[in-house]
Amino acid sequence: MKCTPARTLLLLALLAIAFVPGCKKGDSPADKEAKWLGTYKNSKDSSTLVLQTDHKGTLDMAGAKHDVTWEIAGDDKIIVHAVIPISMFQTSDGLRDEEGTVWKKT
Repeated sequence: MKCTPARTLLLLALLAIAFVPGCKKGDSPADKEAKWLGTYKNSKDSSTLVLQTDHKGTLDMAGAKHDVTWEIAGDDKIIVHAVIPISMFQTSDGLRDEEGTVWKKT
C-alpha cells in the first residue's frame, strides 16, 4: 500500500482525535453551577433563598422578595450578592452562611 499525502493526513487526523482529551462529566460550567441550584430555607427566620440558572436568584426575607445574583467562589463556596455579598458554603444538607446559619435545601 502506497502512502499518499491524503492517507498521511487522514492517519494524522485520526491519531490527533484519539489523543485529544474530552470533557469529563462535571467539568463544564453548567455542571459546576447545577449542584448549587435549588431552594434553601433558613433555619432561624424562615427566609427562602432560590438559586437559579445564569447566576440569578431571589431572597425572600420577612415577606419582602429581592433579586440576587451569585457566583461560584470555590468547590464548596459561593457568594450571594444581595444588599451585601454573603459567603455561603455547601454542606451535606444545604448551605451554611458566614454567620453559621444553616440553609436547608428543600
